[in-house]
Amino acid sequence: MITKGGTPCLLVPSETPPPRSFDRIVLAWNGSGEAKRALDGALNFLQQASHVLLVAVESERAPNLRDNVAACAAHLARHGIHCEHRLVQGPVP
Repeated sequence: MITKGGTPCLLVPSETPPPRSFDRIVLAWNGSGEAKRALDGALNFLQQASHVLLVAVESERAPNLRDNVAACAAHLARHGIHCEHRLVQGPVP
């Protein structure tokens, strides 16, 4: 989740104590500056994870994200983070 300040936000189930590390991370991506700042703020967590999934939702409000998702994955790779990435289609109005 990205806050309006562009900082990373970690979501964990309320019924379990927070983990000391995050092994599997899903990174939501929309190509915005806020998303990039949140990603950069979370690099330490991402580098420690064994699996990172980068997900972007393409819609009328965020069209043509394919190249942007590939660029984000390349940015992560430069930091030693290998991720799986998925581009999904948003709902049709």
